[in-house]
Amino acid sequence: MDMNLIFDYTKELIGTGILLIVLISLRLITTKLVKRYAKSSHTLEHRTNLVIKYIHLFTNILAFISLVLIWGVQTKDIFIALSSITTVVGVAMFAQWSILSNITAGVILFFSFPFKIGDVIKFAKPIKWKYVGFLDTFVWNGKNVFSLPNGSYDRYKIPNWKMREFVVVDSK
Repeated sequence: MDMNLIFDYTKELIGTGILLIVLISLRLITTKLVKRYAKSSHTLEHRTNLVIKYIHLFTNILAFISLVLIWGVQTKDIFIALSSITTVVGVAMFAQWSILSNITAGVILFFSFPFKIGDVIKFAKPIKWKYVGFLDTFVWNGKNVFSLPNGSYDRYKIPNWKMREFVVVDSK
């Protein structure tokens, strides 16, 4: 290995090292905070792990952007790549907007809604929460288990019958 190469890129190598330390620390801290919140709110581990994956994906994207800035990639090359990627992603997002809203609603359900697995809620009919997944929630109506998209919970007033006081959740 040429020693001049190392000396030529000393700033970039140090910046990359600092970025990796910050990324690892940030991932560990956010994981602990989300798990602590999930434990205090009695949230299922599966849902906790999904939210942690979302946060890790976001921090990895930010780290990648930071690496591009640290290493000084030519802006001309970045714009060509980003315009191609943005076009493909834009078409995909437009075609799949309901999937994105369900994913976002799943994160919102994790942090803000007073529903827990086993709660009886009224959504057209009384139903019982069984499992909250990535895109949808499985509920039981006394006879059958079926799924509802996570995005449907923010459109209606939904009473939670398991709570001591009658609570109506209104997202508007």
